[in-house]
Parts: sequence; structure tokens; C-alpha cells
Amino acid sequence: MGIAGTCVLTQDEIGIRKHLVIFVTDLVPVIRSNKTEHFAIAVNLTTLKNRPGKKSR
Repeated sequence: MGIAGTCVLTQDEIGIRKHLVIFVTDLVPVIRSNKTEHFAIAVNLTTLKNRPGKKSR
């Protein structure tokens, strides 16, 4: 299953903040302890508002 380039909009646990997740690689099967697990590299993009040290305009 190819997922590289897929973008997913997720929410935090309480549904307030949204995060854009971009999958950079396809799923890669890895065998560990006679069990196959699948891994991928993903990048999370988040907008930070009112962070410490940020100057207001």
C-alpha cells in the first residue's frame, strides 16, 4: 500500500488543535519477534500561536 505523499489532518486528544501530517515514505514491513509491523516516516506541521518569546505585532 503506497502512502508517500498522503496528507492527513488530525486533531489533538480534546479536539481543539489540528495538525497536518505528511507521509514521506510508504509503509515498510519489519519483522520483530515473528510478528510483522509496518513503519513509515511522517512529518507533523503545527502552527504555534502565543508561544513564549514571540513578539506581538
